Formats: sequence, structure tokens, C-alpha cells
Amino acid sequence: MRLAWFRPTRPEPNDPLDDTAQLIHVLRDRHAIDLFDARRAHDVVWMHARHAFDLHIYELDDTPGHQFIWPYLLNYPGLVLLRSLTLGASRTAALVREGRAADAMRERAFDLGRHDAPIPGVPRGASRIWPMLRAPLVASRACIVPRVSMADALRVRYPDARVAALPVAVSAPALRRPIHEGCTFGVIATGDPRDRLAIVRRALQRAREGLTVDRASIDLHVEADARQVLAMSDVLVALQWPAPGAPLVQAIAGMAAARVVVVFDTAETADWPSLDPQTWHERGLFGSAPPICVSLDLRDEEHSLMVAMRRLGADVALRQRLAAAGEAYWREHHAPERVAPMFDQVLRETSTIIAPPRPPGWPAHLDADGTARLRELLDEIGVTVDFL
Repeated sequence: MRLAWFRPTRPEPNDPLDDTAQLIHVLRDRHAIDLFDARRAHDVVWMHARHAFDLHIYELDDTPGHQFIWPYLLNYPGLVLLRSLTLGASRTAALVREGRAADAMRERAFDLGRHDAPIPGVPRGASRIWPMLRAPLVASRACIVPRVSMADALRVRYPDARVAALPVAVSAPALRRPIHEGCTFGVIATGDPRDRLAIVRRALQRAREGLTVDRASIDLHVEADARQVLAMSDVLVALQWPAPGAPLVQAIAGMAAARVVVVFDTAETADWPSLDPQTWHERGLFGSAPPICVSLDLRDEEHSLMVAMRRLGADVALRQRLAAAGEAYWREHHAPERVAPMFDQVLRETSTIIAPPRPPGWPAHLDADGTARLRELLDEIGVTVDFL
């Protein structure tokens, strides 16, 4: 198939955290894929007119970088890869910045199924009250999200949308690190305070104080380059506060690299077999499935992390078991060669779906193409043209 793929940045297949880049790399063996970022997005208009694409694909997230995608998504219905359970913050900010606060109110009202929804100065948490998902979801042929629970919740909230779950595809970097005495904990620094770096450093210091072996045998490696962190670490501490709906790519990349992974115990990780560092018992009821990570209770973050560091730093056998189980889980669920055939099936099915009609209450400005005033003037003088 001939695919038009919209994303804000060029794909980097060698970046362990760019999961769709790795999927694109695999899919290019089977499909002709044209990539569109903000600079060349409008080329899709003449390219589609000259030789129609079989399907348009849109990576959509709640960031300023994804705002350019909205007009194309609404005019060329396709497949949405949704990376967030809310789009309200960036969408509202973009419309207000353009002097279109009234349009933002109309979109929020449509999202809520109400006649009006005033903008209250955009307080903290407003994006969760007004997720502004309905317009892109019901305008699209289909939507993919990374977890089944997320798909179920969206289908309940937006019954007129077609939503399915598909795991993210993460490649295994060639970064084999032999199991050895001593342990390096790695953190991929994103510049976001939710990286919890201060807490990680304090927990490491407390863990060293309780070790009976050489205190220098556990260390911390922090930098922005994900490949370097994975190369230099035995354990990946992936404690980013999860954005609603975002896939846990850091943790999955750690499993793909056969590293032990430490995460928060949240709704996003609830279906992962894990160990509770307070008891070193398995969380949940997963039968014979071995634990693939260590998960921390949010109510006891720093202490639980210290306990986990102390045990993982000294217990080589435990690290071996967790790393092997995590890698096996990645291979079964997130390896690109496993995900690509499922994605192919979604592409084939979505390409045959007819674009849905606009539902009642659809905000008129979402279909505005800039010719409304011209049409009014032509109607006033009784002139018709063949190019509108």
C-alpha cells in the first residue's frame, strides 16, 4: 500500500525510544511510505490529488509539535496512533494563540456533548476535564492505542469511534552486557522533573549505606542518550510519571536490551508480572508467568527504591532471572517482527473502511476550508465557478 505517515520528527530507527520509527523501518519492506512533518505536510494535498494514498496515518499526542496534524486528520480521514488520553492542553493552547478561543469552546462542548463549554483560564487538570478526543476519533476511520484497557475506556466514552489496541514495537539494541558482580543503575534523563532524579540519588545513597559489600559496587549512570544509558547499566530505573495513555517505551526498551527494569506500580503496569520490593513476592495473580520487573508503590517511592537497589545491587542471580524474563516478554509482545504483522492487518482493514459521516453537533469550523467568504460573495452576484 501507499501510505502517508504524519509525525512531528523524522524517524530515528536507532533510537530505542522512537518506537514508531522502528515500526516504519520494518513496514517499508512491504509498503511505500511517505513521511510528512510540519515543514512538508501541505505537500500531501497535491500528492494525494495526483495519486491518491491508500491510507493516511497520524501519530497524535498532546504536544505543540503535533498540532500541525489536526487539519489533515480532519480532511483526510485515516488511522490515528493515539499516544495520550487527553489532547486538550495543546489543542486549546493552539486555538487560543490563534485568537480562536470561541472555536476552542465549541470543540470542548462537542467533546462533552454539550451546547457550550466556557474556557476557565485553563487551570491545572483542565485537559483531563476536557480531553478533546471526540473530534479526531470520530473523524477517523480507526484509532490504535497501546493497551487493551485504554481501548476499552475509549470505546465506552466514545461509542461512535473505532478503537483497537496494539502493542508498541521496540527494537533490541545490540548492547549485550555480561552479568557481573556490582551493579550500575541507569536513568535516561529527559529534562522533565518527573524523571525523579533527586529521589533516585537519595535512594542510591541510602542503599549504599546498608550494603555489606563494597559501597562502590553499586553506581548510577544518568544521561539523555538512551543507547548509552542501556549500554552502561545493569538496571534501568524507569520512573517517569506516566502521562495518561502514553506507552511505557523506556521500560520496554530496557527489557529488549535484557536489563532489569524498575517501574511504578500503576494502571499502566498492572498487567506486567512484577516483584514488590517490600516483600519480594509477586504482585497480582499471573499464574506461572515469571516476574519481568520490579514495581514500586507510589506511596513509598523512595524507601521502596532504596530497598530494590540494595537487593538488586547484591543479588546477581535475581538480576539474571528478571533480565531473562523481561527479554522473553519483550520478544513475545513487543519485538517489531511480532507487531508488524498485526499492524499490517490493521492497515488492510482500515483501508477498506469508508470515512464516517460527521455526527450531529459537529463544530462547523472543523470543516472550514477558507473559501466560505468567497462562496458568499459569489452567491450574492449569482456567479458559479468549477474550482470550489
